[in-house]
Amino acid sequence: MAKVFVFGVGGTGSRVLYSLTMLMAAGVPINASEIVPIIIDTDSNNGNLEDCKNAIREYNKIHEGFYNNTDGNDFNGHFYRTKIAMPREVNVSSQKYKNLEDLLQYNQIDN
Repeated sequence: MAKVFVFGVGGTGSRVLYSLTMLMAAGVPINASEIVPIIIDTDSNNGNLEDCKNAIREYNKIHEGFYNNTDGNDFNGHFYRTKIAMPREVNVSSQKYKNLEDLLQYNQIDN
């Protein structure tokens, strides 16, 4: 299965990613082995972002407790099945980018 990159923009994007984390905890099946959240925001002190990161951190603790050393494909539709990476944060407050590749620092993203 593939990774799914989810982009959240601003505080609302962080709230959407928080809700997505709750859906994954409830066992909603998706056709992906991992979710990679990318948050684009101008406010690095965003409270919604901190709530989102805390939820994902706690989710990952439970996910690893359930599925450590197992093949995740055997657990389709089970609680906490899909791995969620910690959000990558892109602060665009005072920076200028030529294109989306520069903005996301695409060359630095793991395969």
